Amino acid sequence: MSRALFILLLGLLVPTHAAAFSVRVVIDGVPTRWENPVIEYYLQQAGSDDLTPEQSLTAVRTAFKSLEEIACATVSFVELGDAPNPNLLILAGHAPNGQNELAWIEDEKWTMGKWVLGVTSPIIGQDGLLHEADIAFNGLHLKWSVTGKNGTDLESVAVHEIGHMIGMQHNLGPYSWKQPPTMAPNIAPNNKSRSLEVDDKNCVCFLYPIEGGWSC
Repeated sequence: MSRALFILLLGLLVPTHAAAFSVRVVIDGVPTRWENPVIEYYLQQAGSDDLTPEQSLTAVRTAFKSLEEIACATVSFVELGDAPNPNLLILAGHAPNGQNELAWIEDEKWTMGKWVLGVTSPIIGQDGLLHEADIAFNGLHLKWSVTGKNGTDLESVAVHEIGHMIGMQHNLGPYSWKQPPTMAPNIAPNNKSRSLEVDDKNCVCFLYPIEGGWSC
């Protein structure tokens, strides 16, 4: 690939008490996005060590579905198969392979620290187009949950990281902590980070508008 590429690391943190949606732009105000709004990915079928495979996969697939169901956006996702070896992720130190992979890193390959819940690594060209985006969930320090109780809610983290995967940045506010946007930099209690707020949806529609255009 002749165009210069670079990698961003975008994650979700444990809560701190710390609007408008945020996107990254390149030359001439072009936002970072996928050229094709149909985005393919591979998902580690074994899931988290803390959950059954079915629980893990259902939570992540539900997060993808939340973004697909936005009426004013065209983004959609296609799961192509397993990502059985998390050591092949960019986030575990492996070279880019042209595949978007989601996996749990359960050992010392996780190097982002105990306060980071998940990380996305978008590879971006100088033209602003995304070329690859792996997602890693912190399986080393966290206990994952699908209820939000007795652990970190997987769906909440997944929908946030998938937001990064498609080009969304952190929403730094102002916003109400009672109902924060999913793209806030910190996870909210009581599963509030699962639900996409108006601001989150506006961002997806800005990046992947329906035919004929869209404006907020």
